[in-house]
Amino acid sequence: MSTVAFSPALTPYRNSFIQSMEDAQQQIYNRLAKIADIFADIKAEYAVIGGNAVIVWMRAKQMDSRTTRDVDLMLRKEDLPGIRFALEKKGYEFIKTGGMSLFFDTTEGVERKVQNGIHLVFCGEKIKNFTTPELAYTEFEGMKVATIANLVIMKVAAARPKDLEHLQDLVEAGYTTKAKVMELARGMQHTDEQKTVLSLLKEKSQDSDDLPPASR
Repeated sequence: MSTVAFSPALTPYRNSFIQSMEDAQQQIYNRLAKIADIFADIKAEYAVIGGNAVIVWMRAKQMDSRTTRDVDLMLRKEDLPGIRFALEKKGYEFIKTGGMSLFFDTTEGVERKVQNGIHLVFCGEKIKNFTTPELAYTEFEGMKVATIANLVIMKVAAARPKDLEHLQDLVEAGYTTKAKVMELARGMQHTDEQKTVLSLLKEKSQDSDDLPPASR
């Protein structure tokens, strides 16, 4: 992970920089927690995926993970009409743009950008050469989070630099191994660029062997 160095003269700017990062991450968590509460009220099934799911699984082992700018949810497509109806009554707007489906909270008071929306991925949806898995989740403190199996499959399928970072975190935590990741990758039609990204995955380091077990 890269670090940013500040000279003593820049301490006020450093503090402001750190505070802005913390505020942004809190805003993302609030966005996720709010929609999770609404889904609980309407008894809708979903799974948190992406970087926030990695964060939850890492915290289950008392380990830090990388921050994320996105809120990503997996839904069943047939559940979308009912969910959309309930969310629109709460001030959300359903948007389709650039091949993406998302909900935007109009009450949040933020600029209407893709990164400020809640990104939706549907079960059984074909994305390039990959079909997304069926909905499967584990509950953590009232929030439904994608199972490790589904999370790893989707990260291997996407195989972007940020997915490599998340896979590395999951390997270090003992949730998966490099061998399992590469075995999954062999069954997918990756581009040369994606193959290069996955080839950078490292084995679990020795100092991560004595981790407490995950709560499932």
